[in-house]
Amino acid sequence: MNSGVTNTTSAMLKLVCIFAVLATTLAVDGDFDIDIGIPRAKGTCQFRCVSDGSCLLDFAQTCDGVEDCPQGEDEDCGSLCDPETCLLRDNCHCLSTSPPGGLEPKDVPQMILINTENEIPYSGIFSTRSTDKDGKAIRVPRKNPNGCQATGTFFFRHEYTNYAYVKQVYARGHEIGSLSISHQLPSTYWAMASAEEWDRELSGHKQLLEKFAGINPADVKGTRGSPYYQVGGENQFDAMSRNGFAYDSSMATHYNNPPVYPYTLDHKNRIECFVPPCPLKSWPGIWEIPLNVYNDVNGTRCKQLGSCYRPGNRDWYSFIKQNFNRHYLTNRAPFQITLRNDWFISSSTAYRGLIQFLDEMAEMNDVYFVSMSQAIDWMRNPTPLSSISSFKPWNWCQEPQNRDRSCDNVASCQYINVTHVPLPNERVMRICDPAECPPIYPWVGRPLGELPGQG
Repeated sequence: MNSGVTNTTSAMLKLVCIFAVLATTLAVDGDFDIDIGIPRAKGTCQFRCVSDGSCLLDFAQTCDGVEDCPQGEDEDCGSLCDPETCLLRDNCHCLSTSPPGGLEPKDVPQMILINTENEIPYSGIFSTRSTDKDGKAIRVPRKNPNGCQATGTFFFRHEYTNYAYVKQVYARGHEIGSLSISHQLPSTYWAMASAEEWDRELSGHKQLLEKFAGINPADVKGTRGSPYYQVGGENQFDAMSRNGFAYDSSMATHYNNPPVYPYTLDHKNRIECFVPPCPLKSWPGIWEIPLNVYNDVNGTRCKQLGSCYRPGNRDWYSFIKQNFNRHYLTNRAPFQITLRNDWFISSSTAYRGLIQFLDEMAEMNDVYFVSMSQAIDWMRNPTPLSSISSFKPWNWCQEPQNRDRSCDNVASCQYINVTHVPLPNERVMRICDPAECPPIYPWVGRPLGELPGQG
């Protein structure tokens, strides 16, 4: 099956440059300074003019009032964010290191945003050891101080995904996010993808998740740059806006102390663009949950645990705790823990260190494990710790849940001679009944696997 998404030599000439990380100090609306402190690579492209393919070597040349591109696309920008007019009641929030709603940090519940990319060892992360009435060792769900189960966000792609597993995760109250259908390499494909290509990837993935895992499309609210946190510029956010996505979590802030809170893209994006193209225009109501990077050894930084220095015997507990304290002891901005399978495999101490940290956090009465959507719910309605027990979006376990838990029968759908990008080969797709195996392997453009003429 041809996916209709191929890379050609001519197309590659138009792509946005992937570049080395930059060094600059960026003043943001008088609120704070971000000290990047990473050497700038000489001659690297930060913004590619669409009109003629020319390159701007300094991202500061965008939105500076001077048209450097032939058609002025470097100045097609949102306005600066004014905290006096960008109000939470209007689903608008400026980039800031200060807690929203005028709260003091001590009154802010410290959010931990556990998020995964594809399947990971599930049970030990969101459960803990206990004993039953007979003293037998059992595992029970990890709980927040309000008594509800800890939740997280699971980002999935389509290929190699077990949809029965996705349904199980969803039924337990976790959030499902999208990594697109194809998640294809090279990542530069996503930098140059059109709005229509982004639309097919994101809207089609929602259809896949609904059909084969029973996920309500309205509950799929977030996406992440695919892959390697590659941002897709205006085209990505146009597709997100058209398909009801509430947030993106792809853009890194690199090291900053204190860290950054989630913000909306109603106005000019003031964070340095590390994996261009980043959006320049206004995208009202779409949130960015920034990747506040980890401070690693020897002054290096990393976006997720799997990209940090990974000796086999590393003390991961201390590493995670030190980075957590950079949030908890300053402004209490949400602390992300992004997990991939390769991290668990690469270090013998990784899983043990993570569980030690999570077990310790579960004993604290001001720390909550929430999904990214729940974090945005709190940002829209900042509720102090003294009243957090009555905050409805986090008390989800007290409300009836319209999430079907049944997946008694798992169908295994096998396809041979699959010819789409990236690796033509056999594919196996596990789905929840009552869905039936589609006649052809679902892919971009035919997300339900319908035969030509049926879609």
